[in-house]
Amino acid sequence: MKTTLLLSLATLLSLPAAVARDTFTLSGRINGMNNGKIYLDYMTAWARYARDSAIIVDGRFSFRGEIDGATTAALHLSPVVKNNNDPNLATFWIEATTMRVELTTGDFKNYRLEGSPTDDDARALAARVEQEPANDNTTRATSRDIPLRHAREHPDSYLSAFHLFTRVSSLPPEEAREIHDAFTPRVKASVFGKEAGNEIRKIENGSPGHVAALFKKAEDIRGNPFDLAALVGKKYILLDFWASWCVPCRQGNPHLKQLHERYRDDLFVVCISDDDSAPAKWRSAVEQDGLHDFYHLLRGLKRTPTGFNRDEDINELYGIHALPTKILIDKQGIIIGRYVGDSTGLDEQLATLFNK
Repeated sequence: MKTTLLLSLATLLSLPAAVARDTFTLSGRINGMNNGKIYLDYMTAWARYARDSAIIVDGRFSFRGEIDGATTAALHLSPVVKNNNDPNLATFWIEATTMRVELTTGDFKNYRLEGSPTDDDARALAARVEQEPANDNTTRATSRDIPLRHAREHPDSYLSAFHLFTRVSSLPPEEAREIHDAFTPRVKASVFGKEAGNEIRKIENGSPGHVAALFKKAEDIRGNPFDLAALVGKKYILLDFWASWCVPCRQGNPHLKQLHERYRDDLFVVCISDDDSAPAKWRSAVEQDGLHDFYHLLRGLKRTPTGFNRDEDINELYGIHALPTKILIDKQGIIIGRYVGDSTGLDEQLATLFNK
């Protein structure tokens, strides 16, 4: 749970702006340290990552800022957090209210926070998950389902929006939409409520029944310009979202080649790789796996000093959050299939479409 909270801060680095909601204050006492500096990372009311610091005086410190309802936060002594096991790192929920926290140097994990009902709920839910027996696959699956059940059963909980946001890519879009639509206005207006809604819309846009987003790239792996619109109407199109570092993707490439060989008269394959930061490895993987008959593009995710620029990110257009994912588009440019991980359904659909 706490690891997920910390990762969520990084995930939200480049989210779009939001409207300021309210102010929080966090006062604290740290046992075992009279003077020094302490750092607080959190998402502001404008959905921007914030790093604040406070001077510790006689073991006490305080923070003040603006947030949307409630959000995750990380409190730590080191200006650079190298891993989640740092004994002087605490991750928890803060709300737009007055809160007090007590910590002990070397044991931040056992913090005591007052004034944040969302954090109380999160700790209770984490304890509930821990208490679930994990003797077999069934009970482990049940433990993973508990946070999502919380999201369904508590539509007025900020925690529910968080759990939906972290699981939206693994849910059918209609199920995610149903959960989100049931949230109260204040939860929908929170940072995680808004971003869960944004992610649902992206996945819906990349799901069957929707018009495929048409994109252009200045160059493909061969240095030629690429325009998806130029392929629409000629054959069916299979978008394959993969990466050189994705083991299941690489393992599935021989089968992808077999499918293309069987349906090459009816099917274009466009491979979109999550290797923008390692183009040499991308090219090497294409060569090693013998994928020369396909179109090859990088997704277009650009790293910036403050996070990522997603303006040309193809994955964003289709709501891609897991690899491999394959999307099938018909000759009218309509998405007729979406397959995450296992592509058995794709095999069956192609066989039905082309009667081969």
